[in-house]
Amino acid sequence: MTRAASSESPVARRILIGVGLLFLALFLALPLVVVFVQAFAKGWPMFVDAIGQPDARAAIRLTLLVAAISVPLNCVFGVVAS
Repeated sequence: MTRAASSESPVARRILIGVGLLFLALFLALPLVVVFVQAFAKGWPMFVDAIGQPDARAAIRLTLLVAAISVPLNCVFGVVAS
């Protein structure tokens, strides 16, 4: 005798998937879109000029360094915690 992998109806599954995708859109994609819209609001040349500033380059380097350290640590500790 075989059992279904889940007991939810197909409609309930679609609603749950929709709620999850809506959550991702609101909390991940929408802020990212707003950041890019604001970054390019004054045009491409202004963006390139802003990126060329020494403070901006230092902030980008710091962000990449922190990400390079924190992502592997989060992976390791996440696996250990699970």
